Amino acid sequence: MFRKKSLLPYLFLIVVLGCKKDDAPMDSILDPTGENKVTGLGHSYFFDSTHKLILYNGDPFGLESEIDMGGDLLAIETSDTSLEIGKGYPVLRNGEQWVLYRTELPIIVLNTSGREIVDEPKIGGVVTVLADRDMPFESNMGVEIRGGSTKYAPKKSYSLELWKDVAGDDKDSEALLGMRKDDDWVLDGLWNEPLRLRDFVSHGLWLKIGRYPYSAQENIVPGIQRVFCELFVNGLYKGVYYLGEKVDRKQLALKKFDGQLQGELYKGYAWANGVTFDGVDDFFNEEDTWSGYEAKFPDTPGELDWTNLHALVDFVVTSDPSSFNATIFEKVDLHNLVDYYIFVNTIYASDNTGKNVYTARYAPDSPYFFVPWDMDGSFGTDWTGERTDITDALLTNGLYDRLLSNQEFIAELKARWQQLRSNTLQTGALQEMFNENYAHLKGNGVYEREAIDPDLPQNYSEGEIGFINSWIDRRMAFLDSHFDSL
Repeated sequence: MFRKKSLLPYLFLIVVLGCKKDDAPMDSILDPTGENKVTGLGHSYFFDSTHKLILYNGDPFGLESEIDMGGDLLAIETSDTSLEIGKGYPVLRNGEQWVLYRTELPIIVLNTSGREIVDEPKIGGVVTVLADRDMPFESNMGVEIRGGSTKYAPKKSYSLELWKDVAGDDKDSEALLGMRKDDDWVLDGLWNEPLRLRDFVSHGLWLKIGRYPYSAQENIVPGIQRVFCELFVNGLYKGVYYLGEKVDRKQLALKKFDGQLQGELYKGYAWANGVTFDGVDDFFNEEDTWSGYEAKFPDTPGELDWTNLHALVDFVVTSDPSSFNATIFEKVDLHNLVDYYIFVNTIYASDNTGKNVYTARYAPDSPYFFVPWDMDGSFGTDWTGERTDITDALLTNGLYDRLLSNQEFIAELKARWQQLRSNTLQTGALQEMFNENYAHLKGNGVYEREAIDPDLPQNYSEGEIGFINSWIDRRMAFLDSHFDSL
């Protein structure tokens, strides 16, 4: 808390806190003639009047400066002369206590004019992105709650679609925050993660080690890129999220249907025989799910055909050892199989050995490969966010059970492990991925701000980063022994 000292003058900021109905950035209703010169906060802020929070992500400025934005008088009593990142500055507005923060994170604002965002259909509205000191990006949008069990979480995740018109008849592809140009985006709330880091870091790790069979093609990313941001929904602060890309046909450059099945993409959405390669169930092309898989591409009647994926599962489950060893790497990419086994065991993602895995194929004559998804249950916690602290067990499924008796796979696996342990999977390198992101969020005051809203899940702990570092130490020692013994 700041206390008044007898010789300390008041410093003032003048900002508009009364905003138009849709909670647009505060200065968007200033005199359009430009007679009011806007300095300081500029376009780079938004606020939550319920929790008395102002969040600003622009350049630093002197707090003694007068910022004339034609509105209320905010009084800040402090000896500071600049607005520090991550520090809360108590301010008085009309006798009420507010707090002003400066953050480096992009600010995203979803406005549906108060209409509730539901699981489906998408609700129309406006999205605003404040980043990089530029003028705000603004677009019509459709937004809905995303996820399976997470749709019931106290902190929702969202699917966001950019629209050119208010009805959503025409989509609008834009490159947001340095990521790919697209109309379809994910806002992940990370609700069950004590530090909001595990899924974010895991995706980054996969991008470093996961090999894609067709990576020689331009602009192909074998996973998703994502950026931490802070979210407001209908004027209420919702804490830290990441804005991320989706795993889809465009991301993997899968060949389009041309009268016959070409590229394929399936998501493991439930535990069942097919996704774990433990049994062979009958399929019906009239249904868009089969044996734990959900068809993502193609997914329209007349194009969807489970025949090829069913044949792969049937081969893994029923083929004799000689046939399996002779032809499995014609059906599933060897390098990708190796990388995924190393990856899922490095992070110990127990919810990702069938469910939460994308299975894809570039074209009819190419092998299948895997892409991970939803890795919140990793690095010592399960998918609910509860600590499990398992470091001495292995993750596998029906496919990997058979591969671990294949000498070509084992040789490639051991060589790849040694290669990665010398760089990306060095113990210190893994720990640094967490330490850097933790310092980034903590230094920007994210954990402190999330505590402002009692309805947000509060599972932050100062000791959690120490646990993660200890877990990585113990896990990597166990895996070294495992790979040496193969």
